Amino acid sequence: MSQQVETGLVLASYHTFWLSERIDDVPASGRRPSNGLVVPHMGAVEIWTGTHTGNVPVTVETRDDVPTTDDMSDWDDVVEVDVESVHGNLLVTSLFAHLPKELPNLAFHGAGLYRMRFYARGRDSDPTYDTRAPDEHHRVISWPVLSRTQEAVLKRTDEYGTILRAQASH
Repeated sequence: MSQQVETGLVLASYHTFWLSERIDDVPASGRRPSNGLVVPHMGAVEIWTGTHTGNVPVTVETRDDVPTTDDMSDWDDVVEVDVESVHGNLLVTSLFAHLPKELPNLAFHGAGLYRMRFYARGRDSDPTYDTRAPDEHHRVISWPVLSRTQEAVLKRTDEYGTILRAQASH
């Protein structure tokens, strides 16, 4: 089994960072995530942060198959979605195309369908922050799949996710 795990700092802008095949631009969104964490797009995913603008640590893990065990106790929100990569180059980026070079390509088997599990913690760590939530951290696990599966909310406990889910329903 092939596995790669890397951590880097990602520039959150307007409470988001992205996984995207495009490095020059990200898709237009404006939608709030109904699951409280991510909004999938064709060839991209918008990830919502508690941090308005600033560097957020992100750990990325690529795997050949689904994780068999997973301890979610350290995480506030966990969501799984399918992402289709058209070009086989799905990278962590931000609104202003800041590419952390240490984070690997999440479409590591080339073009095709991937299942991704997104984790967030610390988005509520300081409700008065302006640039960075002090304890915020995100994690993404990616593995290739053959067929689509419905979005799955595996855990949702933070207040910020609750606010985003409420905004998405209006």
